[in-house]
Amino acid sequence: MLAGSLSLAAVVSGCTKGSSGSFSGGASIAPSTSGTATPPTPASGPHDFSGVWEISGSDPAHGLYTGTATIAATGTTYAVERLVTFQTKLPSGRSLQSAWNATATPLPAGLQVQTTLRHAHVVQRLGSQTRAATDRLPVVVDAMLLAPGGAFGAVPSGTKISGALGALSETWVKSGSQGIPAFPVKDEALVALHGPPSQTERSSMFTLFAPYQGLPAIAPYVSRPEFQAAIHYATVDHTAREFYRQTGTTAVVVLDGVVDDFSIAEETWRADAFSHRLHEKAEGFDADMEQNHVDANGMIAGITGTAPPYARQTSGDGALHLGCWVASQVYRFQATGDPQAFQNVENGTRALATLVDISPDKTQFARAIQDAATAPSSWTRGTGAYASVAWLPGGNNDMLHGIDYGFLAAEQVLPQGHALRAQIGAQARSLLDNVSIAQSGLHEVFLASVAWKTTGDPALQARYKSALGGNLKDRLWTQAGSGIMNVQGIADWSGQHLGAVTFCGLRILGGASPDPDEQGWRQVGQAGALAAYHDNGVGRMALLSAIAAAWNASGASDMTKDVLAEIPFPKPLGDATVERSVSDDYCVSPYPSDPWKGDWMSNPGRVQALTGLPLFYGGSDENYWARGPLNTGSSVNGVVPTSQDYLHAYWLGRAIGALSATD
Repeated sequence: MLAGSLSLAAVVSGCTKGSSGSFSGGASIAPSTSGTATPPTPASGPHDFSGVWEISGSDPAHGLYTGTATIAATGTTYAVERLVTFQTKLPSGRSLQSAWNATATPLPAGLQVQTTLRHAHVVQRLGSQTRAATDRLPVVVDAMLLAPGGAFGAVPSGTKISGALGALSETWVKSGSQGIPAFPVKDEALVALHGPPSQTERSSMFTLFAPYQGLPAIAPYVSRPEFQAAIHYATVDHTAREFYRQTGTTAVVVLDGVVDDFSIAEETWRADAFSHRLHEKAEGFDADMEQNHVDANGMIAGITGTAPPYARQTSGDGALHLGCWVASQVYRFQATGDPQAFQNVENGTRALATLVDISPDKTQFARAIQDAATAPSSWTRGTGAYASVAWLPGGNNDMLHGIDYGFLAAEQVLPQGHALRAQIGAQARSLLDNVSIAQSGLHEVFLASVAWKTTGDPALQARYKSALGGNLKDRLWTQAGSGIMNVQGIADWSGQHLGAVTFCGLRILGGASPDPDEQGWRQVGQAGALAAYHDNGVGRMALLSAIAAAWNASGASDMTKDVLAEIPFPKPLGDATVERSVSDDYCVSPYPSDPWKGDWMSNPGRVQALTGLPLFYGGSDENYWARGPLNTGSSVNGVVPTSQDYLHAYWLGRAIGALSATD
């Protein structure tokens, strides 16, 4: 053995293989019996282990790898940053990396290295694999790097350490390099969604929901301190964000965790979120929408399949999502002048008009449309000019929000004489004349604005002016935040999206030259958006923060950037179930979500968590802004969803100057 080289003695115990095919249980590398000795201060000079070490090794599951270990003195111990890259790339073409934060303690007989690796995190099922119960336990690494002859020699450049770290066979060689390699940083924090409940609040809530807390899914958590404290938190997780921004789309790194199929999937979603700048994701999502998600009728839909022609999966909330996409393209056109954005406005607005016109019964309108040849058989087939189109009946308040908002936004960029102005004017008028929910409140305001400004009809102008007068209840409700609030972790999360859409519509009411009445409603929208953001901005809904940023709410621009950074591009695709209960750090909330719906004793979907998940664990979702931050899980499936949610918040942010073209 060369002078200065060290041997690594390692014994692995307590490591079993679970049903998932991954190792589970508490694997450990046995410590030396000399651990009772007083550890000396890490040495400088010839006995100093500090510096960069080059690593080579092999993993029976993932093959050969190389990397570095950076060792730095910290008081009486060393901090170790170990980062290795596997030779075999992932199917995506990215490199797979494993990163450990470890500690090392100098002892008379050598250097003892310790770290703990997380096993189960958020994915409960991945294809046919399922996490075993024992996967909850972390894997503990505890190894002694032994000195030859039982005592330290010099540790110059070229010193070699070799041995087995559990199933890994590894060699470290001390490098003469002074450069510190980039390393992913763990950066995760919990932000309270509300203050601690008073004793009266807590007592009242626990009494009200005592039957709920007795349910089998809830009872095991009741004794936990965090359950009793009843404070809900959003999770702000910037872990490895700067690392991915430096490396781009070249790698997926598992930090302080066991490398297996589950952790690779989890960290791929994080990498897809953080490896791209916001404008890069917008460019990618816009191109994907234009090429794959918008059909010949202008309707948007999720898609399945590996190549065109894709099967379409049109959402039952299609009208709402379509209106938001049209608005996003209006903002994109205003921010960039891109003719493609204007063409998208035309296509989407044509579909919005069809949603109204396709129903023979003018008291009804469609939730969504799709080519009749591919639409579900339960949908209604159109007639006459729409014989080749099928539609989903049941248009309601939520869908009307999308139609009137999309019309309102499109009217502001469609030039005089454009054929679509007459179409949206006619359909806005039809809604006002025939659909009861369109005949009051802000639906009437928005639709009457569109009908008058596209037709010039004095009768419609008079109706618009009358609607602008509004009633006091509408004004007060909107000004107070349009129902966007958070009471001890209970909120109408899906309703918050509709509230934010309302504020977006009010911001543009009257276009470039609002009259005093329109300006008055704009001020109502401003007050409402600011109140909503003040009460629930910590809920991390980027559409809400973007519209609050339009009125200069403190921190709203940064919040918008921070939340949009969490959305992966592309959105997650595959076959997986995210289930929070797979991890021991999960705890349910003492209260159900949406308790006013009255089904919390029988509906498992009312269970919510005490702490939230970042959006890169949000699954294959078409509208992140209609989901709460306290979900207990999500689903990743084979449907590529639309990205109207990201694009709506992003392009609104660009149009108002909250985001720059280089963010």
